[in-house]
Amino acid sequence: MDAVVESMTFVYGEPEGFAIVVARVEAMYAHEGVLTAEPLSVNPNLRNAPIFSYRTYRSADFEVGRMTRTVLS
Repeated sequence: MDAVVESMTFVYGEPEGFAIVVARVEAMYAHEGVLTAEPLSVNPNLRNAPIFSYRTYRSADFEVGRMTRTVLS
């Protein structure tokens, strides 16, 4: 996914602080193996969507990524 940040609002008052980011998606990408021919779209039966749980992204079989938080100084 390609996205452009339209606004970022820092939320103060939390011990770690965080920001709310509003972004506009410019483009989406998908592997050819999960696309249908007509109309061009993603076949939900062929995709392996990541599952987000406890700051970890997982597929059905293994961990595919982690989310981290940055503490504002």
